[in-house]
Amino acid sequence: MRGLFCFSALLLGAALFAQSAELAGQPYHLRFFHTHTGERLDVVYRMGEQYIPEALDQLDHFLRDHRTGYIHHYDPRLFDLLNDLTASVGRAGAELNVICTALLGATSSFALTPPVSLSTACTWKPRLSTSGFLA
Repeated sequence: MRGLFCFSALLLGAALFAQSAELAGQPYHLRFFHTHTGERLDVVYRMGEQYIPEALDQLDHFLRDHRTGYIHHYDPRLFDLLNDLTASVGRAGAELNVICTALLGATSSFALTPPVSLSTACTWKPRLSTSGFLA
C-alpha cells in the first residue's frame, strides 16, 4: 500500500511539473487595429514569465499619439490585463480596436475643446474578430 502511495505521489508530481513547464512557455498574444492610422499589429509580447522587449517596443510604438508621434511607454501588465480580458470572455486572440491613445500637450487641447476628462473623450473598444463587441 505504501508503495502505491509513493508511486501515485510521484505521478502527481510529474504531472504538475509537466503542467508548470508547459505554462512557463505559454505565449501571450494580442491583436490590434488602429482606427485612425489603419495599422494592424499581431504580436506575442510575453513567453511564460518573460516579457519580450522588442514586442513591448512594438506595442508602445503602435499606441503612440498618432498626431504628434509621441510614444508613451506602457506598463506591460496593461497588456496582460487585455490578454486576460479577451480570454475570460472566450475570445482569446480577438482583434481589439484602438479608438484613441494618450493625448498629451498640444494634442489634448486640439482634441478636447471644450476641455473634458480623458475618460469621457477616449475609449478603448475591443472588437471581436468574428462577431459582436466586448461589453
